[in-house]
Formats: sequence, structure tokens, C-alpha cells
Amino acid sequence: RLTPIYDDDGNLQFVLGYGFDITDRKLAEERAAENEKLLASINANIQDGIYRYSPARGFLYVNDAFLRIFRYQSQAELNAEGKAFFRKDEEGRQVLIDIQGVQGSFNNREVLFRGEEEKARFWGLVSCSKRSDPKEGIIYDGMIADVTEFKESEQLLRKTNKALRQKNNELDRFIYSASHDLRAPLTSIQGVLQLAELDEPSADMQYYLGLIGSSVNKLENFVNDLIDYYRNAKTQQSYHQID
Repeated sequence: RLTPIYDDDGNLQFVLGYGFDITDRKLAEERAAENEKLLASINANIQDGIYRYSPARGFLYVNDAFLRIFRYQSQAELNAEGKAFFRKDEEGRQVLIDIQGVQGSFNNREVLFRGEEEKARFWGLVSCSKRSDPKEGIIYDGMIADVTEFKESEQLLRKTNKALRQKNNELDRFIYSASHDLRAPLTSIQGVLQLAELDEPSADMQYYLGLIGSSVNKLENFVNDLIDYYRNAKTQQSYHQID
């Protein structure tokens, strides 16, 4: 900083000056600017909603993902609703600040959030901590992840597994019923063949009876395989160490 000194006639006599080394301050400003850019980049790309809520003042901070999840254009629009934000879905949205006591927290609580429209319905995984701030009073800091796709896939998998178990049970009942229903007529055919052989049939007839007997035996073996499969599928495996 320089200050010129003039005499009564306006002639420059000398200059007073002083200076500061502001390198540390400028470096700190540059680091702060880089950190702001980093936070802005994280805020723009992170998929999880982040919020800070004060019962006295409303939402003090929300990131873009939080606005996107709850379908708001800006934080001002969100705060304009006030506590009506929670009344839209008391069972779901109230979880965002559902912590008992002055201090406390919870992690990874699965919550079904409902909107005014069916398409606004989604599953969220919520974590939140509650603390007392000397300036703001009670504050809730939380994060919410949209896990709708995961929950729908999980529900589809459970439904598919249930249907698969039902189909397997039906298949087991079919194998059991079919094998026993086939066994009775096969036994009858084998009995008739034995009676026919007692009548001392001709050579040609013995040949034909032999073909019938061979086919019946093949079918009987197949039925026995079905019964063995059914029994093996129902048998609990037991393992023992042996020498």
C-alpha cells in the first residue's frame, strides 16, 4: 500500500508505504476454491441424498440427489412446504428425523416412501444422526439412498423362488403318482405273460411274448428309476467322517 505526501504547493515530497506477505492467505484461498469445486462435483454426481434438517428452521441443506429423489426443483421450493413435507407421507418421511432422545443415530433403515402419485413411490435406505448445536438447536444430519431397483429385484427373486418351490412340489407329486399308477398295470401285464407261457404257446407266439416281456421290463426299470429319483430327492444327506 502506497500513500503520496505533497507540500502546500502540491509538489510530491515522498511516498509512505507498507506491505504484507499474503502468500499463505492466497494459498489458503486457492485450496478453499479447489475444495469448493470438489464438493460441487461430488454434489452433482453423488446418487445418495444428503440433508441437514432443523425443526426450527427447516432444511438447512440438501444436495441435488435429495431434491431429485423427492421430486423438488430447489431447496427453496422444499422449504416453502414447511412441515407439510412430512405430512405427505408421515409413515415414511417421518423416519428422516425419527430418533429418540437428544443424542442418537441409526444406520441403514429400509423405508418405503409414498408420494402423491404411484410413480413417486420408492424404497429408501436411510441413515441419520441427531445432535444439539449451540446456534441452530436440534439438528438432524442424514443420508438416503434410493434402493428401489434392488428391493424390486429382491421381491421378484422371492416370488420366483416361491413359484419354483411350488413347481418342484408339483413335479414331486407327479413323479410319485405316475410311478405308482404305472407300476400296477405293469405288474398285471407281467402276470398275464407268465400265464400265457404256461399254456405252451407256439414258437412264433413265444417270440412275440418275449418282445412284450422285454418292453415291459424296460418300462418297469424306468418307473423304478423315477421312484429312486423321488426318494433320493427327499432324503436328507448325512455326512460322517470315516477311517
